[in-house]
Amino acid sequence: MKTRIGHIQFLNSLPLYHLPVKEEVVLEIDLFKDNPRQLCQKLLDGQLDISPVSAIEYARHADELLLLPDLTISSGGKVMSILLISKVPIEQLDGQSVALTNTSAIS
Repeated sequence: MKTRIGHIQFLNSLPLYHLPVKEEVVLEIDLFKDNPRQLCQKLLDGQLDISPVSAIEYARHADELLLLPDLTISSGGKVMSILLISKVPIEQLDGQSVALTNTSAIS
């Protein structure tokens, strides 16, 4: 049986998948592409063996997950991966609804 690995198709995740491709290990694994939230759920449901998981999802399920040491997608500075775009000035948004993506638990 092949190892089932979650695959996030975000640019910042590319380094995690570079080595398996370079070393031609991809024939020994099954990659499952999805968004971070869905991959976490699949990991918890036993549909995946290994997957990137957001920090908030790990915190929520730390008793169910094993964290691999020294492997992270992180930054020591500003990332600016979340943008708030509005047709009106930010001062006028107080109390207004804001749409969020459903693909990320962190956002």
